[in-house]
Formats: sequence, structure tokens, C-alpha cells
Amino acid sequence: MLYAAIKILKIYHYMGHLSTNIWIDCDPGLDDFFAIKLAINSVRVNIVGISTVGGNCSVYQATQNAISAISPFNNKIPIYMGSERSYSGENFRYALDIHGRYGLPVKQNTTNLKSFNIDAQRGMKLFFDKSSSPITIVALGPLTNIAKFIKANSESMKNVERIIVMGGAISVPGNITKYAEFNIWNDPKASKIVFSSEIPIYLVGLDVTNYIHASRQDLNKMGKLSCEIMEPWFKQNKPGAVFHFHDSLAVLTVIKPNYFTFETKRITVETSGKSIGQTKLSQTGSLVNVATVLSHGLTKKYLIKNMLSI
Repeated sequence: MLYAAIKILKIYHYMGHLSTNIWIDCDPGLDDFFAIKLAINSVRVNIVGISTVGGNCSVYQATQNAISAISPFNNKIPIYMGSERSYSGENFRYALDIHGRYGLPVKQNTTNLKSFNIDAQRGMKLFFDKSSSPITIVALGPLTNIAKFIKANSESMKNVERIIVMGGAISVPGNITKYAEFNIWNDPKASKIVFSSEIPIYLVGLDVTNYIHASRQDLNKMGKLSCEIMEPWFKQNKPGAVFHFHDSLAVLTVIKPNYFTFETKRITVETSGKSIGQTKLSQTGSLVNVATVLSHGLTKKYLIKNMLSI
């Protein structure tokens, strides 16, 4: 299995020139918003579907925000509303202090969500079962939807070649507790299920995302919409605050894989106790490809350039 993981890792590093079909599972959220825009703007990825999950805000608000993110750029991408609570049925803790009440500081989408008669689980199954091409899942929020799908539809996962997860903190402190990163902490049981699946996992955690951020001065290099979204965020935060592009980096691993170095490690997820949500090295853990190094200068330059076009 280790050999297979390493072989897949090598293939992954040479796929940057291909157009990759990606399914985005997200909880928009400001950083999700920019990650979706990044994917839409790239010819190297093709978004085949979006599913939403509670996390940064409620799943209902996240769904509204996902609609806002693809409009008016691409209204053909199907969006499916997913899990309102964690895998164990517990309420998510929303990041209202970071993303605000509505997740995005933009005019709110008012789509009637009652028209969403296909939920994320059914939407994923319908697409995955009929797909004739490999699919990459890019997970930007708690892993609840993915864990539920793996448990209930293992046969439907045959066309999923890998899952890229924005989450975790291996060698650095967490951002919700000193042990844990927010996405993993919000549903550690789901994270453990996903990590222990037979699907190759690529973990893009705080170990690399902490180092790519924008300051208020960077607004001068951004487009009109980016500035309109970012300016309120800087106003509500302390002077000198920086905005981290956590989720965009997960998408960027597909677009610019040469910017990243991954190492295969055995990782376990703490599901109880004071260190709940911690992702740590363990001899008995699941094999996970962990992003350990990235090209700082090229990465930030690429992201800022992309935001100039928004």
C-alpha cells in the first residue's frame, strides 16, 4: 500500500498540465469563496459539482454563499446542500468571529433553498456512478459529507482517484485549540473515517497554509470584487491582521502541483479528550500524503494575480 501511495504521489506531481475533474465540498466562508473562484478561473480544473456542509456558518448559509461564489461566472455547476450536523449528530461550531454572521461580507443570495430537492449524498452518487473520468474531491470544510458517502456508497468511490483535504496541523499549533485545526476539530470522527479509507488522501494543513496570507496593503493589487469582499474583513479585525488563503491552497495543489512537496506519513485523528481534533503522527495511523513544503513566493504571486481578475 505504501508503494501504491508513493506511485500515486509521483503521478500527482506530473498532472499539472491536465484538466482535472474536481468535486468541491465546502462551507463558504471567505477562504472557500476565493478557492472556488480560483478553480473557476483555471483551465486546469473542471468543477463538476459542489456540495456544502456546516462549518464556517450554517449549511443553509454556506449553500447561499456557494451560489454567490459561482454567479455570475458559471451558473451551470450543480450545487447540493449537505450536512447540517457532524457525523455523530452534534452541532457544528461556526466561525462567526472570523467570517461574520453570513460567512461573506457581500450582498446575500436569496435563492429559495426549498428548491434543492437533491441533497449532497444523492447528488454525489448520481455523478460519481455515471462518471467515465477520474474525480478529485477537494474538501474545504468538515469532512462530514465525505465520511457519510464513503460509509454508504463505497462502490461509488471507484472513480475517485484522490481526496485533497484542507485541514490538520501536524508540526504546528492548531487554530481552534492549541491541538487542532478548525475543519478537523469540527468533525474528528468523520476525519478519521476519511483518512482510513482506501482512497489516497492529500492533506493541506496549517503546516503550509499559515505562511500564505494577504495584508491590507495587498488590496491595491486586487480586483474590484476582491477588494469589496476583503475590505470589510480587514475593518472588523485588529490593525495588522492578515488573511490566510487556507482553502485556496488546497485547490492550488491541483492547478500548480509543482509548488508543493508532499510526504507520506502515518496520521491519526484524536476523537475525544482535550486534544480532540488533533492530527498527529502515529505508527498505527493511516497513510496520508502531507503537504510539508511549498514555494512561498510563487504561491502568493499566483493567488494575488488571480484576485486581480476578480
